Amino acid sequence: MFLSAVIPLILLLALRPSRKYQKQPRVLVQLDLFLLWRNVSPGTKFDPVPVSIPGILITDVTKSMDLIDYYNSSTSRDWTGRVKSFKGTGSIGNGLMPILYKSAPQVALFSARGPNIKDFSFQDADLLKPDILAPGSLIWAAWSPNGTDEPNYVGEGFAMMSGTSMAAPHIAGIAALIKQKHPHWSPAAIKSALLTTSTKLDRAGRPLQAQQYSDTEAMKLVAATPFDYGSGHVNPRSALDPGLIFDAGYEDYIGFLCTTPGIDVHEIRNYTNTPCNYTMGHPSNFNTPSITISHLVKTQIVTRTVTNVAEEETYVITARMQPAVAIEANPPAMTLRPGASRKFTVSLTVRSVTGAYSFGEILMKGSRGHQVRIPVVAMGYWR
Repeated sequence: MFLSAVIPLILLLALRPSRKYQKQPRVLVQLDLFLLWRNVSPGTKFDPVPVSIPGILITDVTKSMDLIDYYNSSTSRDWTGRVKSFKGTGSIGNGLMPILYKSAPQVALFSARGPNIKDFSFQDADLLKPDILAPGSLIWAAWSPNGTDEPNYVGEGFAMMSGTSMAAPHIAGIAALIKQKHPHWSPAAIKSALLTTSTKLDRAGRPLQAQQYSDTEAMKLVAATPFDYGSGHVNPRSALDPGLIFDAGYEDYIGFLCTTPGIDVHEIRNYTNTPCNYTMGHPSNFNTPSITISHLVKTQIVTRTVTNVAEEETYVITARMQPAVAIEANPPAMTLRPGASRKFTVSLTVRSVTGAYSFGEILMKGSRGHQVRIPVVAMGYWR
């Protein structure tokens, strides 16, 4: 699974000096090092790293005067200017308000983006990537003291790091919980549960935003698309009870490879010891919980199969798309008994050629409250 990374909520705390230092007036302050950083790029964030001596990192030089003013106002001196006592105190406060309290989650600046490519010619593939969004910025977790890939944390038992490799453990853990509840589900079924129950909204109920560089190389926020977040931000609770799943097995993956243009069928057989299966017809018919057509000409119809993993339920199917591509789903509604599977089709038609991808979605609303959503991505061509 291909992951995007998201910036989570971070709380910052002020620390209290130890009591033994408070009782010794000749010790002016517990902290031995002050590191001032001239921040030439507003908005730059600094990842906390362990240091061998206690210290404070001040990321804005102008803020250093606040500390100096507090030191002077808390220090008593004699007529020669020598320090007699220091009455400064520290405390553990309530923390600072998280800077992304309402706008989280956001797609991190470093997170990989789509579209997916299918060959060394960098032609786009009919498979949406990334798959899903998960926390991946400033993640605090256990760390091997013998780890050498991050010099700042050599010998440490915990580390705080960022990257899509931090998003991966979140998804792996949630997948393990789903497997525990549904031990007979296939990997594709677990993936489907994660993707179809994800959300495209932030904490304030607004569409997700993505961090990008502007023309001046400053960071800006733009409206995110499936090429930023895939299906959306993971929702563990909903993933445990998705209602419907898009399942796939070994033969389906072979069929996807065999119908992808430019793939050497002889190599597929050499590596898999399986002859090519062309019954899928087109790679966009691969039963994944998304629809991607990188080269849409006139009208194309794709097929998906869903399986009910809950009680009997009736689903109403709606489809929407940006104006350049018309979309229609059939049937408009269907009822599935427990364990039953049904096919539905999605028709995509080029209305205008814009030279850019159009985005949309299929939403399946169940009578028992389940909601199943899959993203749709297509680029129209006249031929």
